[in-house]
Amino acid sequence: MKKKNFRAALVAPIVIFTVFVLYLVSCTTKDKTNKSDSVEKIVVHVQSQKQFKLSEISANSRFLKLDSSILTGEVSILKTFNENIYIYDDIGKELVCFSMKDGKHLFTIDNYGEGPGEFVHFTNFAINPYLHCLEIVDNQSKKILRFDMNDGSFIAEFKILFNGHYVEPLDGNHYVVFSNHLPGTSHSVLITDEKYNVVSEHLPSDTKLAGLALLYPVRMLDGENHRLLSLPFSNEIYSISSDGGVTLRYSLDFPGCEPNDNLFDVLNSSGSPFEMVLSQKTFLDRLGSGKYCWDVECFYDSEQLTGFQFRLQKKQYWFLHSEKMNRDWVISQLVSDDGEVFMGKMHCFDHNRLIASVYNEHTDQLKILIIDLTDF
Repeated sequence: MKKKNFRAALVAPIVIFTVFVLYLVSCTTKDKTNKSDSVEKIVVHVQSQKQFKLSEISANSRFLKLDSSILTGEVSILKTFNENIYIYDDIGKELVCFSMKDGKHLFTIDNYGEGPGEFVHFTNFAINPYLHCLEIVDNQSKKILRFDMNDGSFIAEFKILFNGHYVEPLDGNHYVVFSNHLPGTSHSVLITDEKYNVVSEHLPSDTKLAGLALLYPVRMLDGENHRLLSLPFSNEIYSISSDGGVTLRYSLDFPGCEPNDNLFDVLNSSGSPFEMVLSQKTFLDRLGSGKYCWDVECFYDSEQLTGFQFRLQKKQYWFLHSEKMNRDWVISQLVSDDGEVFMGKMHCFDHNRLIASVYNEHTDQLKILIIDLTDF
């Protein structure tokens, strides 16, 4: 049996994306037996706070300036592969590729339309390392489009029969799909074959949550040996294996900050579309104003590192745990060595590198923050 100690500290939250502060926190025990057969519980207790400079987290971190000739409005999705960064700009409505080495612009995909190689609604995109391509989901047109990951050229497109907003390759022969609890779907997680035919269904869907994952996206990321699924309104992390098995792997416990059942009771799935949207707004308002920890995303685990992002009262926090240092952090404010305060969002981990988009609070300048956690 292997045990990890976790300590986390939270401050009184303020407005979302305000400032970044690093907290040291008190510990509980994280009991880990056979990870494939048991649920690992992470308990986070609120305690003290402490601010750190970026250099105190890692001596090997850098800011990547993107090609200034390419305007990037809002980084809603960021993924990496082979030293390239792929960004979906939710304002510009385009998928842009940059070099992770120097920020040089490589290509842009913005093929809107109804013809071959075009999409009506850019729902999400996946990096397929098995076919060496990008796959864009157009849920409105019910198709998936493939593009070359090196130059952005169109390869092929495929019609899909399922309702799903998030599609990721599991291996060379299977995909995992998150249906976003859409009407007409009985389960929220689907496993398909290489031709996108559904072969198994998992996790019963809840129509009361339909569409909310578009506001707070589901994240499907690679752990050390498996793909991880984090849902925006559940402090649970699921592991999806290459054989299509879906199992609960982690349960996150924030004592005194867990959303209660009464909160979810306000959701209405039987009324008119207007009543349903109104109930979802009430739900999000209560979730954001109450003392709840939720919207866990970008969960990553390895033998040496555990990390994720979560919200508390509309404010985002990063959690990092170093097994080597036997130390934890909850981050809501990062300060550079020259005193600049940066605001940002964790997007992914790439070979023990944390990748985030950060904004200077005074200039709103976008940079990509790359933190090397190899020695973490």
